[in-house]
Amino acid sequence: MIAAAGQPGGFCEGLAARVRLADGRAAFVKAAQSARAPAVAAFHRREAISERLPAQAPVPRLLGTYDDGDWIALAFEEVDGRLPAQPWRGGELH
Repeated sequence: MIAAAGQPGGFCEGLAARVRLADGRAAFVKAAQSARAPAVAAFHRREAISERLPAQAPVPRLLGTYDDGDWIALAFEEVDGRLPAQPWRGGELH
């Protein structure tokens, strides 16, 4: 990684950052610690199954995971966008 920028907001506690990798790719990384946010860490562990989605699914690809039993981190392809309004608006979902 050669650069990182934190992403405020979001739907849960934990780290969220956009990063630039040494090979030039951009990624979105999120992480949580089981000891501090067990529900978020458990959610991230379940979300790691996204690596099994078919290639044609319209979602960012999971680039990699890290899980040492306490910390869990997921790295996804970066996509353009912004945090949607809450409550969600139909136009934003499209």
